[in-house]
Amino acid sequence: MGRATAPPLNRHLEEDEMFYALSGAAQFRCDGEVLTAGPGDFVLLPSRLPHTFVLAADEPLRILQITGPGPGSPSGTAEWFPGR
Repeated sequence: MGRATAPPLNRHLEEDEMFYALSGAAQFRCDGEVLTAGPGDFVLLPSRLPHTFVLAADEPLRILQITGPGPGSPSGTAEWFPGR
């Protein structure tokens, strides 16, 4: 992901977003808090809270991004992962 492609401030009503940094660095911003994350760091952005991230260095950011149902999700984890 390049410097010009950082997402705008946004929020999700039902889904949590999780990020695992593989390389590069970013500043994650969530509900007024700022967290700098680099390789090996895990960041959870809970549902309903405004969030975004900004690249912290000139190198590309490589992240594993996972989206899943948050605590307020009407579908709940059981519907996302049947049989569990």
